[in-house]
Amino acid sequence: MPCRFQRIHIRSFALTLAGLWLLLPNTVSAQTMKYSCPNFFADIHQSLDCIEALFSETPAHLTFSSIPPGNGMALGGVLEDKIHYVSPFAPRPDPDLRAGSFQLEPDFEAGYKSLVHPYVTVSGSTNGSWFASGGLDWLPPMHYGAGRRFVGPVRPNGSRATKSCHRLGPLCTQSVFGLGFAGTHRSVQTVSFYGLGPGSPNIKYTYPFNETYGGFTASMPVFDWLTFSGQIENRQPELPVANSAFNTNFTEATAPGIASQPDFMHYKIAVKTLFRVLSEPVSPDADPTKETPPLMKRRLVFGFLNEAQYHWYSDLSTGHYSFQQFVFSGDESIQLGSIIEEYVPGTRRSTFPFLKRAFYDFIAHSCGVVDRHEKSSPGVDPVTGKTLPGENTRTSNDLRVTSPCDFGKLDLKTHLALSHASDGSVIPFYMQPTIGGSDIDSLTSLRGFADYRFRAPDATFLQLEYSVPIWGPLGGLLFYDAGNVGQTLSGLSFAHLRQDAGAGATVRFGGSVVAQAYLAMGAGHGVHLGYNLVKFF
Repeated sequence: MPCRFQRIHIRSFALTLAGLWLLLPNTVSAQTMKYSCPNFFADIHQSLDCIEALFSETPAHLTFSSIPPGNGMALGGVLEDKIHYVSPFAPRPDPDLRAGSFQLEPDFEAGYKSLVHPYVTVSGSTNGSWFASGGLDWLPPMHYGAGRRFVGPVRPNGSRATKSCHRLGPLCTQSVFGLGFAGTHRSVQTVSFYGLGPGSPNIKYTYPFNETYGGFTASMPVFDWLTFSGQIENRQPELPVANSAFNTNFTEATAPGIASQPDFMHYKIAVKTLFRVLSEPVSPDADPTKETPPLMKRRLVFGFLNEAQYHWYSDLSTGHYSFQQFVFSGDESIQLGSIIEEYVPGTRRSTFPFLKRAFYDFIAHSCGVVDRHEKSSPGVDPVTGKTLPGENTRTSNDLRVTSPCDFGKLDLKTHLALSHASDGSVIPFYMQPTIGGSDIDSLTSLRGFADYRFRAPDATFLQLEYSVPIWGPLGGLLFYDAGNVGQTLSGLSFAHLRQDAGAGATVRFGGSVVAQAYLAMGAGHGVHLGYNLVKFF
């Protein structure tokens, strides 16, 4: 009876989140939406700014995500209060290499001293799937004080640069201890299932899946590059299937968990590391009005983001479905950029041979140009003394000195999930990791295969990607994927990995890729067309 009451109570909370949406303050959006959207049809740049604002600005914006793949087009809304922005440990967006005042790790004063961050999001799709979530991030009133710490190497004169930080005893970090409270319900009409194991036949069955979960997370930074966290939550899965092809073709032996779905208590501990290193040579003194070879100098940002998690899932009913899971995910990246060192007037570029001119035009596109509008004063009629009509305007697209360039980002992503059940216990099929396309949390893996194509207790994949901005929020993508699932760790050897490669297009808001469409080959069934909407609020 207590579990049943708990199920009803938490689910009722999730179902009322849409109502809470209406209770939060209806404040005015940021200036980008206010000023760009009225000029939507006047200028293409204003149109792009308006679209980005509609899906990113606070306190209210739209979202296409949070509904798992294969459930039609989704649309929802997010309402949050970022006036008191909270960031106990969240990787910042990639540095904007085009920004004039580039900082690899800016000081925290802009947004780390806040206390609360409430949010509510709801979304629904064309096939009847829906998602609702709400929560509160909180920085407890701990005794942090203002401090400074040394950064960088020792200078020739013996001094070192310092950086502001929050001090708590021996700790001095930009991020601080934080707590997060959240509750979520999702109702998914279509999840694909092909059976278990790497050799499952390519025959797709589908089932609906409902899940309610909620709890709290604590996160404690020890250094700016190292954070420990823990989570406790209750999860309530449900398979509302009856008299379907899925039920008739699978049993408890071939799909553990199909017979019953108990409530789970979920516990997690995690350690996360984040390093960012800027590689940029010192610029020589130069006269910005003269040609000073070389044309460019490099500006590279190396990123190393890795996280190890250990999960305990405890079956609150009989213990038959209790299991443990280890998950490692990594993202090692190089953001490619440069600085224009040579002053190249637009009039000079127009005299270059075709190939050289095309190269400089590419540089101008990737780095930005200065549009210099020179207006000549109207003449005066010497007889009448009246001003003559007309005005001449000349534009010269000059490459500026120290103009930052963005040539894209190279990523190596890795993922490993290992699950273990004690003697007599089994791992529910709906909680086993999947690879192929996107999983239920919109994590991409083998893009040459269908969503959820392979499922087993153990899974691994790696991805090598190159993404580059092309025009506005649109970008290009090249990728290689390899991965597989297995009933044991030995089944994940390199000899058994499935592979694919392809190209696609991306959409990025706020410096981060939020959607991608791609063509992938190598899965043995021709070209596979797919898309992914990154799960974000």
